[in-house]
Amino acid sequence: MIRKNEYAWTREGKVVLDSGLIRRFLELLERIFQVERPYKFKHGVKRRDGLSMCQEITIAKISVQELADFIVLLRKQGLLFCQIMAHNGVHYAKSRHTASSSSTSKLW
Repeated sequence: MIRKNEYAWTREGKVVLDSGLIRRFLELLERIFQVERPYKFKHGVKRRDGLSMCQEITIAKISVQELADFIVLLRKQGLLFCQIMAHNGVHYAKSRHTASSSSTSKLW
């Protein structure tokens, strides 16, 4: 686990990490992604309950692809407009879900 007192923020809003902490973070992330769990997957060997054993990284990739497909569908239907802008080094996404509402959220 990485504690809040092990990293620092600059005045510009950037996170500062030492190389040891980066290594620990990547090792932790790798262990999480190696874990397998039952998941409803289209391909591969299925168990009796119809689920396949998939690694977390595979499940994450599937989720990201489904989200991308959903966003493309909304854009094709004209229901989503998204523009990325930066202000003082902070990136925001300005989106319009419908003609009457809009929102701005901080990305990174």
